[in-house]
Amino acid sequence: MIVDICSEGDTLLVVQGIAGVSQSVGIRVSSSALAIASPVFRRILVPSSSLAPPTPSPGTEEQREPRPIHLANDDGDALFLLLNILHLRNDALPARIQPDLLLRFVATCARYECIVAAGRAASQWLDYIYTKLTKGNKTSARINNHTSSSIAPTPASAAPPATPFSATPPPTDTQTLFNLVEATLLLNDALFFTRFTNHFILTQPLLTSPTTLPLTSPTQQTLFTALRNRQIQSLHDLRLDFDLLIEPLAECLSEDTKHYIDCPPGEDPDPSTMLQIPGSGTRPYTSCTVDVSTSTTLLSSLRDANLWPATRWPLLLNNPTDPRSPQKSQTGNLVAALERFRVPDVDASDACFWCTRVEDRFATTLGLLRMMHKDRMWGLCLDCYKTGGAVNAAGECRVEHFKAAGTGGLARLGAPAGGAAQMPSSSNLVVLGNNQSGGQVLTGGEV
Repeated sequence: MIVDICSEGDTLLVVQGIAGVSQSVGIRVSSSALAIASPVFRRILVPSSSLAPPTPSPGTEEQREPRPIHLANDDGDALFLLLNILHLRNDALPARIQPDLLLRFVATCARYECIVAAGRAASQWLDYIYTKLTKGNKTSARINNHTSSSIAPTPASAAPPATPFSATPPPTDTQTLFNLVEATLLLNDALFFTRFTNHFILTQPLLTSPTTLPLTSPTQQTLFTALRNRQIQSLHDLRLDFDLLIEPLAECLSEDTKHYIDCPPGEDPDPSTMLQIPGSGTRPYTSCTVDVSTSTTLLSSLRDANLWPATRWPLLLNNPTDPRSPQKSQTGNLVAALERFRVPDVDASDACFWCTRVEDRFATTLGLLRMMHKDRMWGLCLDCYKTGGAVNAAGECRVEHFKAAGTGGLARLGAPAGGAAQMPSSSNLVVLGNNQSGGQVLTGGEV
């Protein structure tokens, strides 16, 4: 069985099966096209000058039989995709492929050293897989909720048809997601490297030790360390975020804001302004407790939602009483819980002129944090990652994000001088768009 990619090709690559066909399949290709794109193919296909056949005279060319070359150890499906790309046969490429085939395709590209020539074609496949990751669970949940209803589907309320996202479940295991992140790294795709690392941080449990995953190369070990440090840093960033949320409440509970009704903080009431009560003398001034009561109520609501203090964060993981929190990542559960949190109603009708309206300040800060979390780069920037953990100062990153500079120079995102990733002690970078990393600028730094 022969499949033509180049009908006038001079080489027949024989592989063991394509698209489920178990027999050997020959793929007719052009050795010239492959030799240009891949140095490995050049060594395999182009003969040495001493063995090269003589060039035929004009008008005497003959149609030669393609030279067979057996590649029994290669992945037929992945190689077939690669050969179509190198022959510019974009019309023969599938619109979507599954993660397993994508990983095999990237491995084949790396084996033949043609990542630069073939890597860009994988963007549409990465987009499909990423869409499955982010939307597949939601679609499946809606379908499951519909089919599990006690009311049987009728022509008027038929079950929704299967979608591409529900046809095959998206990968959720840590190993597959880690391999997808590594694939985007090998493909040098900055956008999807950020997206997949962002998804990894928000959905996967904390990587505790290198034995968590089978790491077989220095590239994987470096990537593992960077992801683990980013998970730790994301929790540190969230602690700083909640400090912003708690600050107005703590201020209202401090001695600096205590005051009497209609008296500014730190001042005693004027006896001449005390209300005279016939038969009872003057009415003593009392402390205003509206802000204290409101702050206590808001703190209690944060504790009930397991958002504060940080010692209650582990209760958000796989909470059996809350089906909306199925994720294994503490960071992802915290972000989702903060998004669901609703400010309780408080009675501030007795507030005096000197009350701080802490409920309004709290609601404003909560809205700011939600916007920050939507725009934050929870994952990694590929261009900064390639610098060994430091901020990329050589030029603009392909994924736009803010970079902070401290008094000691550029802020470190993850590596000491030796190269191993390490978390900074007080960095919390603000990022906009789809690129995110924190909430505040380093002390003494600038954006």
